[in-house]
Parts: sequence; C-alpha cells; structure tokens
Amino acid sequence: MKQKLLSKLMLLLLALVAGSASVWAADKTITLDYNSFGLSTSYAEKTATVDGFGFTVNQGYKGSGNVIQMNSSKGSGILYNTTAITGLKSITVNVSSGSKTYTVTTGTSEKPTSNSQTGTSTGTYNAASGDTYFQLKVSGASYFSSIVITYDDAAGSSPSFTASDVNIAYNATGGSIAFTVNNEVDGGTISASTEDDWLTLGGETTSPISFTCSSNESVVSRTATVTLTYTYDTDKTASKNVTVTQVANPALGT
Repeated sequence: MKQKLLSKLMLLLLALVAGSASVWAADKTITLDYNSFGLSTSYAEKTATVDGFGFTVNQGYKGSGNVIQMNSSKGSGILYNTTAITGLKSITVNVSSGSKTYTVTTGTSEKPTSNSQTGTSTGTYNAASGDTYFQLKVSGASYFSSIVITYDDAAGSSPSFTASDVNIAYNATGGSIAFTVNNEVDGGTISASTEDDWLTLGGETTSPISFTCSSNESVVSRTATVTLTYTYDTDKTASKNVTVTQVANPALGT
C-alpha cells in the first residue's frame, strides 16, 4: 500500500515538474506573410504590426501564390523589425520558390549589420544573445511564403532600452539621445560610451544624454556609435547601440 502511494506521489511530482518546465519554456513565434503587410500587385513600402511588434518591408509585392515577393532592384530589398524583440532567438525564412541568395542579420539596433548569415533555401538562423533586431536582405527577385520569428517571452521581463538613432545638421555643435529603460530594477545604473572621438558624451546617467561635437567640415557624413548600458543585480547588463549621424557640409560639395 505504501509503495503504491509513493509511486502515485512520484508521478504527481513528475507531472508538476513537467508543467513548470512548460511554463518556463516561454518561446513564442511571430509569423509574417503577404497578408501581414497587406501586399498588392504593386511594389510599395509596407508596414505591419503583429502581436504588438512593428515590421517594415521595402519594397513588397504580392507574388504568385500569395507570397511575399521582394527584389533588390526595388528599393533596398529589405524586411526588418522596427520594435525591439527582447529574447529574440531565431528567424526562419520559408522560401516559396527560386534560389536567390538572401542575408539574415541580427543585432541590437534597427537594420543591424553585425551578425550576418546567408541562405538560398528555407532555413533557420539563430540570433546572438542580447540581439533584439533582425534584417532580411535579398539579392534579385525572391519569394517567401512566410518569415517566422521565435523569441523567449519570459525574457520580456528583463531590463531593455528603447531609443532611436539621432541625426544632426552639419553645423550642429551638439545634441542629445533620449531613451527609456524598460523593466527597471532597483539599484540599476545607466552609463553611455563611444569609441568615436569626434563626439563627446556629457556624462549624464538619466535620459536624455547630451553630447558635443564640432561642425562637420567634410563632404561626407560621419557616424558615431553610442552604447547605452544598464547594469543591474551587480553583474547583469542590458545594452543598446544608438547611431549618431552628422550630415556632410553641403557648401563643400559644390
């Protein structure tokens, strides 16, 4: 009798553990298809909001068989998210037809360029730890039945930044970077850094962070990457890169 009771208790315990595991394994998916963007038989830049996340395709077309058709000769030939996806894990590209090379890039800012992977057929591409953005770029005419983004929903409770890139005039001598820290933790601290010497940060630890610079005496624009870092729980960090662009001096190009 005792043995049977112990066996039942063990089975109950295993069921509870399995149930807890399914709760913690909080992977979710976002599926993008031609209908998500409202594509038609005319190339156009289109936006979509799916499950609260924003996306843009430039330029998109409703291809034969109701697929996402993109072409590198039409606009930038890219599809990307405009809302950070905390806990981003992978991007699955479902190719409908053709074998043109495409590139999936993930990173910590919109339209990232750092972590690139290429393919010609259906494939899944993993994001690096901490990445929150992806970009799909095509070469030639490409056809996709869907794009599936997988992310860890439990990671949404971790601190993260919301911030936009900054553009300033050629004769500007400074500016500021506004940001929001999502899911702040007691005792968390904010810092900012850059390795680009034409821009000097003001040292603030709250939004906005100011910067100074000189006028751009060049025929080309220049960029600086500012890394925002949120440190919490002693040794944990969340970061985001913000690009500051100062346009070229128009007087020097004439």
